[in-house]
Amino acid sequence: MKKNSYANISLLFVSILVVLSFGLGMHQYSSAKQYVVSSLNSALQKAVKEHSAQWLSTDTIQTYIRLQNDLGTPITVHAFDKDFAEAITIDELKKKSGIQVRLSGYPANVADKFTEGCLMSDTILWMPSSKEAAANSPMLSFRGYAFCPMFTLLKLSDMTFPIFFFLLAMALASVALYLKKHRNIVIAPSDDIMTVGNLSLCCDDNCIYNGQQQRIKLTPLEYQLMEMFYRSPKHSLSKEDICSTLWPRKDDATETLYALVRRLKKIVESHSNLRIIADRGRAYSLEETLSE
Repeated sequence: MKKNSYANISLLFVSILVVLSFGLGMHQYSSAKQYVVSSLNSALQKAVKEHSAQWLSTDTIQTYIRLQNDLGTPITVHAFDKDFAEAITIDELKKKSGIQVRLSGYPANVADKFTEGCLMSDTILWMPSSKEAAANSPMLSFRGYAFCPMFTLLKLSDMTFPIFFFLLAMALASVALYLKKHRNIVIAPSDDIMTVGNLSLCCDDNCIYNGQQQRIKLTPLEYQLMEMFYRSPKHSLSKEDICSTLWPRKDDATETLYALVRRLKKIVESHSNLRIIADRGRAYSLEETLSE
């Protein structure tokens, strides 16, 4: 009967490390996204401040209004601005950036579609200072944007620890799989352990173990036949006893028996110092190989 395997404990730690890796990765990805938006906010504030006289003039606003009225559809302007781009702190986003300008108070569905695949800054609204002007003139809204796909965000993210934990998880998983495949089985003391040669049969877990206490894989029928050999006083069985025990409802199980014995002989001889000897097809014996 085997004790708690190191492989199972290793797999538990693998699961914890994978969850930790992905959790830290998502946090770093989110932090990179927030960093980009913060940079866009700062750059937009600087650009609007520097160009306020030009962008917020009455003539500019009236031009937007006339164009929108003439076309009969909401007007949204997307433009590259050098000052805005230079103010962005992330070099690879400078040439992929722009400013979105539209008249607030009008439907903005066109502007919303443009945000797909881009990160957008917060909105800056310009409202005329006087109440009279505010009543007769709509507000302008400004948003900075930058094309920033997932791959770019991953490059901007600090994935040192997530990658470290993931690689550690993969290494531990490899060790766990190796241990599971080549694990040593500890057989606890039991009255139901029988040994012939360097093979031990443990009835507590219905398994056969070799001299290194490694479990030998057997089918249920192969194990049953081995158990019959072990429980026989001389480790010898007649053909009739085997067939009546393993296939009680089968009239003639001769061919089935021959096939089972052939398979079991190969397994036994390759994992132990035992062999199965046939007595003209009438009986079979489990014997220890004489050392030279």
